[in-house]
Amino acid sequence: MSTFCIGSIAEWLTAFIALGALIFSYVQIKNYKKQGRIELLSDYNKRFCANEELKVVGKYLEKECGLNHHYNVPEPDDHQVEMFMRFFEEIELLINEGAMDEETVYYMFSYYALEFDKKKNKWKRVDYESGNWKIFRMFINRMKRIQDTVAMVNPQI
Repeated sequence: MSTFCIGSIAEWLTAFIALGALIFSYVQIKNYKKQGRIELLSDYNKRFCANEELKVVGKYLEKECGLNHHYNVPEPDDHQVEMFMRFFEEIELLINEGAMDEETVYYMFSYYALEFDKKKNKWKRVDYESGNWKIFRMFINRMKRIQDTVAMVNPQI
């Protein structure tokens, strides 16, 4: 075999090894990002379930919808309502940054946010329509859009 042929084989072999390493790195990074998103969703779910201010609003919404009969659940105060809205604003920002998948967020978190939106007239002390809550309204609109898509695909829902 000539030196030219051996050199060409070596170049091709090097190129294939480099391509393989590049593909392997891409897959590893993608898996790392996926794992990070899963951990982030898990952390937010734990936070939603553990945070007393969020739980008060959640239990109140359940009572209002007739899902749970927490007869002694008081109406949330302004601070609790604002913390509830801020929680969903954070999620909206994370969706915008690509750190969370909107459809996964819909299945994990939208119920309470959409129920809150249905009852927005109850929260008269919080100026829901002000510019301060634009990101929260963006989250609600995103969840409604996904809900409408789900309803078109699965009309029985």
